[in-house]
Amino acid sequence: MKDFCKIFNSEKYGQILMVNDSNDEDGKPQVSLSFNCLKEFGVCSVNLKFYSFDDADSAFEKFDIEMAEYKVKEVVDSLEGGS
Repeated sequence: MKDFCKIFNSEKYGQILMVNDSNDEDGKPQVSLSFNCLKEFGVCSVNLKFYSFDDADSAFEKFDIEMAEYKVKEVVDSLEGGS
């Protein structure tokens, strides 16, 4: 059975949960990253959408902690005003 989630333990961002799933609205493949954002926002999610489940599976397999931290940093920086 293939894994459908990964948990990365980032020193800077804490736990980052990655889930290989599909979008509830249209059933298209997506990989989601959830993490505890800034205190005023709580848990945030980033959804990476794909055209095929093979593409989503491939991205999920290749994703590592550095890639996860990069995506989380983009969100945190934008919420903090680009700092």
